[in-house]
Amino acid sequence: MIHTEPSAQPSTMDTAAFLKHIESAFRRIFSDGIDLMRYLPEDKWLALKQAGLLLPFLDKKHGGRKGSQFEIQEVLRIAGHYGVPVTLRTGIEGALVLQPLQEFGGEAQVAQGLDMVFKGEGGGLGVTEPETSGAAIAREMQSYYEYTDEQTIYVNAAKYWQGNSQSDFLLVAAKERKKRQTRQSHRPAARPQNIHPLRNPRIRRLARRPLRRQSY
Repeated sequence: MIHTEPSAQPSTMDTAAFLKHIESAFRRIFSDGIDLMRYLPEDKWLALKQAGLLLPFLDKKHGGRKGSQFEIQEVLRIAGHYGVPVTLRTGIEGALVLQPLQEFGGEAQVAQGLDMVFKGEGGGLGVTEPETSGAAIAREMQSYYEYTDEQTIYVNAAKYWQGNSQSDFLLVAAKERKKRQTRQSHRPAARPQNIHPLRNPRIRRLARRPLRRQSY
């Protein structure tokens, strides 16, 4: 009786084997041809993610790889052979959604977000604004959030979608509104539980869980 070893998982492969695996996944998923003028079909994008395309962007503690910049560059290069939409989705959902989610999200938020990314439509990004040029977004951003009490944050934002407009959740960049802040209330005693958009009801909460506060 021949004993066969179980195949290695993408998260545990060495770099050469992992990149070869990703190239093979692209050939298999796009075996019916490439239409460079067509939007990336969601079933193909989900299959690519499940094959491990975004693992270089994911921390090892969450089932990802070692965070190699070389691997990130290589998966983007490989994706580039299959059209601009594939490369953009890889970069946006990997670097601009997954990495900030892991860095600033609470434990429950990260778990829920990763489940949406790897099993559903994934995450999108809301940074650029209709009234602000891209180059000056950090300085001229009009979107803001404010604490109405120690447990509630309101977000006022008009944003362009980036990534997938049908995403299960959206990460929104906004400045903290200082007008009503006092020295005593600058750091609340408890982390906020609720987020409510003042405008644009299409913005959804990822989870009613404590958020980690980040000031810029």
